[in-house]
Amino acid sequence: GTSVGRPIARASGAPDVLREKFGDRWDPLALAISGDQTQHALWRLQHGELPRGNATFVLLIGTNNLGNGHLPGPTAEGVVAVAEALARRGRVVVAKIFPRDDAHRLAALCPPRCGEDGGPFASFAPAVDKANAAVEAALRGRPGVEVVDCNDLWGSPVDAALMPDRLHPNRAGMALYADCLLARARFLR
Repeated sequence: GTSVGRPIARASGAPDVLREKFGDRWDPLALAISGDQTQHALWRLQHGELPRGNATFVLLIGTNNLGNGHLPGPTAEGVVAVAEALARRGRVVVAKIFPRDDAHRLAALCPPRCGEDGGPFASFAPAVDKANAAVEAALRGRPGVEVVDCNDLWGSPVDAALMPDRLHPNRAGMALYADCLLARARFLR
């Protein structure tokens, strides 16, 4: 419900969804940080971020790597590294990177991330799809890790009623996402 420690309107009520959807069975804890990238999460995991004990984790990370100009391959490698670090501590549900319809941000990434015509890419969709496919391929069959796809929830273009900024789900989007995880992730059943 915050960004850099300040409450933000688009996330109002989103933390309540954790308690409402998962609180009967688990003690949910969100460790997301605004702007977090895979290398940041990995560093924190390697330096004691998680409490001791076994847990079930839901991992959703990687979009900020793509949004900062990282290529799909290194982004996927980062997601896999975080998933593997978490798998040493419990079971991991890796959510595919959400679609993002904030193409206006692509202009700032060109150069060096430019299309064949030398101009900015028109969409993040190809990068998101490539990163998701690479993550799924790398983690397929890994014990204690499952990849879950809930991206059909968001629409194309992304539904502004669920993701007002076309990137982050609001309360309604988080509720749909939680329901999807509960229905599709075998580790959460």
